[in-house]
Order: sequence, then structure tokens, then C-alpha cells
Amino acid sequence: SPVVVHAAMLRSEKGHRVALDALEKLKEAFPKIGYVMAGFGTKESELRKMVATKNLSDHTHFAGMVNPVAPLLTLADVVIMPSHSEPLGLSQLEALALGIPVAVSNAGGLPETITDHKTGRIFPVGDVDAWVRGLTEILNSPEDSNQMASHGRQFVEENYSAASHINSLIEHITTIGKLG
Repeated sequence: SPVVVHAAMLRSEKGHRVALDALEKLKEAFPKIGYVMAGFGTKESELRKMVATKNLSDHTHFAGMVNPVAPLLTLADVVIMPSHSEPLGLSQLEALALGIPVAVSNAGGLPETITDHKTGRIFPVGDVDAWVRGLTEILNSPEDSNQMASHGRQFVEENYSAASHINSLIEHITTIGKLG
């Protein structure tokens, strides 16, 4: 039973509609697939109606606000961020830090945190068929997905950890001191 987790505010730009459209197609290949939406927001009632209309109630769970989110992310086979607009996105960074496979859209700053086929997967914004193909590959290839997740974890440790930030700050201060 594969589990897809999407931790994001329930707002239009976060791509829940794309995820539900993809889930509708994915359930054919993965009859027991589960999709967990963690978050709250103005689109919850609309998304609940969409779940009912698409007959996805047995596959979808509205988890509400989950804090901390890490325990939920560790249950995922893949964490998704199919946003239409996203400055950076923290969910995929948290998932990468935990060594969880990640798939994102090519919106905003999301591609800055993922190298396609190396640290995760990147799909075109709103392209449901690309999401279905890509998620099918991820779910059918756990070894490859876990390898990407491992590279993703290394990327986060090198670029987003407290130690990397402290080292950058020290380097910056040292450079300023040399200029003065």
C-alpha cells in the first residue's frame, strides 16, 4: 500500500487538484494507494467534494495540521509538492533531510532544492499525466527512489543544515573583515 504525503496549506497554489487528478489515475495501478493531505486552509471543503466526486474517499486522508510533520513524512513512500507557485517550500526539504523520496513541480524555488533523477523528481506544473508517469516510476522503483532520497539527504546536509549556515556566516564575516 504505497503512501503519498502532501504537507501544505490547503490553498489553490499548492497543487492538491493535480494530486487528486493523478491519484484518480494511479489507483488503477495501485489499488491500495493512500494520499495524505496534511494542512488546513480555505480550499478544504472544495477538496473534500472533489475527493467524493472522484470516488477517492478510501484513498484520501485529511490529516489537518500536523506539527511536527516529520513523523508523518517518515511514513511516506514519496512526499509531493505539486505547487503552481512556491517560493522555496519546506516540506520537500524536510523530507529530503529525512531521506524520503520527493517529487516536486517546476514552480518557483522548488527546482532549486531538487536535481531531477538525482535527489528527487521534477514534473511540469499542472501536468497530471507527467505526475502519474513519474509517481508510477517512483513507486515501482523503491531502490532508485531510495538512492535519490539518500542523495537528497546529503544535499540538505551540505546546503541547509545548521553547520552549513554557520560555516557560511563565518566565511562571510571573515570576508567582510578582510575588506575593512
